[in-house]
Amino acid sequence: MKKILSLILFSTLFSLNSCTEEAEKSQVPDLDSISNALEGKWTVTELMGQSTQDSLLPYGKAFLTFEPKDSTFAGYTGCNQISGMFLVGEDKAQFPQFVTTRKACPLSFEMEFQDALRTVRSYSVKEDLTFSDSTGTTILILKKTANHPLSISHD
Repeated sequence: MKKILSLILFSTLFSLNSCTEEAEKSQVPDLDSISNALEGKWTVTELMGQSTQDSLLPYGKAFLTFEPKDSTFAGYTGCNQISGMFLVGEDKAQFPQFVTTRKACPLSFEMEFQDALRTVRSYSVKEDLTFSDSTGTTILILKKTANHPLSISHD
């Protein structure tokens, strides 16, 4: 009888362990989906709640181009080139370090853009790429400028 109870207990624990492993696997972010969703060029359309449509950027619109497999990005701030590293997980994002060229530009937009990148802590990709700060406040919205798959959901 003890052998039967031990066998039942072992079988139960084994199947519970299998369920736990499956649940953990489903919580691991699919890095290929994240890469496909983020990869490419994204134009900044909103910064700190303000549309960039009417921003006076003398040399063109600000944008970021992501290379998720390398955890790098490059882009343009509206005046200077920018590049660096970004960290991304299932719904977390961060720009821990970046550098820019040093053209002298009288643009507050550029400084606000860089400050926004420093405070990014999460993201979502639906039709647009939205970055939020640690409080969940939307700080940047970007629109894809090339034809790539655009859907990844974190609901």
